[in-house]
Formats: sequence, structure tokens, C-alpha cells
Amino acid sequence: MQDSLYTAKVYLEEESNPSLQNPAVIHCVQAWKTAQTSSLASGRSAYRSGADGVSAYCAAMPPLSGYQNICDFIVCVGYALTARLIPEDISTKYLYAAQVALSTIPARDKKTGKCKIPPSPLLPQPAENKRIKPINTQKDPSN
Repeated sequence: MQDSLYTAKVYLEEESNPSLQNPAVIHCVQAWKTAQTSSLASGRSAYRSGADGVSAYCAAMPPLSGYQNICDFIVCVGYALTARLIPEDISTKYLYAAQVALSTIPARDKKTGKCKIPPSPLLPQPAENKRIKPINTQKDPSN
């Protein structure tokens, strides 16, 4: 694990790394650096401070809601995997969660830009699309 933490530190601090162009990855790396630095400063071991950094990195990853957040989440997991911050068995679970979240987003037709999947009946929809029309609660001025 000690070798893995050193490798991760070197990889995370490479400025030429193309993944560091993604704002989500930058945010996660900053969280990692801050947590690890403060943990080392408080007297924790290198192993424990590395684990604190990994926890902070994972906590800083984007939520799995919305297309762009899911894509950024996948990039953050990939970066952490290549930096050896998280093991393969954990990263596969994260990537599976991202795949499931991505499957909930309806696909859009390239020509029309509209959703290919009809909207869910559970979501609020305009009144004209509903079978039951809302009751007009306004008083008729003619009465």
C-alpha cells in the first residue's frame, strides 16, 4: 500500500496530466491533497493520511444525477483508478453505479432533439397531457 500511495502522489501531482483539464477531477484532486496534507500535519501516519485523502477524493466526486455529472463521475473514477487511489474491485462498483444512473437518462433523437422515450407518468406533466383535467376553482364572474 505504501508504494501505491507514493505512485498515486506522483501521478496526482503531474501538471502535464490531461485528466487535470477536467474541473471535476481538479476538484477531487484538491480534496485529496487538502485531506492528506491536514492528516499528515495532525501527526497521522502516511498510510492513514493516504486513506483520509482517498476518502476525501471519493466524497468530492460529482453526484450521479444529470448527464454531465455522471460523465464527470466516470472521469473521476477512471483517474483514481489509474492513479491507484481506489482498487479495481471498488472502481468497478462505482462504474456500475454510473452505468445504472446513465441508463435512467432518456436518449434524445439527434434530428428532433426530443426524448425518444416518452416521459414517465410519475413526473409532473402539463395539464393538457393528463387524462383528468384540473378543476377550475376560479369563480365565474357572470354568476
